[in-house]
Amino acid sequence: LKASWNPSDADWASAVGRFMLNMGTIEATTRILIGQMHNTDQVPVYSGELSERISYLRKRYPRDDLDAHSAAMNVFSVCERLAGFRNIVAHSANVSVQTEDGQMHTVGLLALTPRNRAKMAEIVSFDEVHGRAEESAKVGNALINMQGKFPSQVKTPSLPGSAGTS
Repeated sequence: LKASWNPSDADWASAVGRFMLNMGTIEATTRILIGQMHNTDQVPVYSGELSERISYLRKRYPRDDLDAHSAAMNVFSVCERLAGFRNIVAHSANVSVQTEDGQMHTVGLLALTPRNRAKMAEIVSFDEVHGRAEESAKVGNALINMQGKFPSQVKTPSLPGSAGTS
């Protein structure tokens, strides 16, 4: 292994960078949605892991429009899968080959799977990273468009003498 970068790998830098920036949008948007529901960032799930926030949002998405609910559940499922892929990208080394002119060229990312004795590693291709960058942009935008869809989670205190009390 060797940390290096060549101008010929700019396509890799672009795909990885776009994917990671899109994941930042997904991370931030889950917090924005939760903050809007509670009118604060002082709820424990706000600072939780992305998977916790996705699960929290999934449980609270309104069911009154079944088609919208189904589409939202798909967005949440894709977000969870992308979060796992983000961890692979963040923790993988470049797999490079040396060309005839002596330059190193990235051909993939080495995704180690230490808990799987049958498959200790796999190489993630450029096409997969590029595809996930595209996919993460779409679901990031879908999450952004969920603003205003969740019911408020702010509890309004009841006052003595108000409806329901005597």
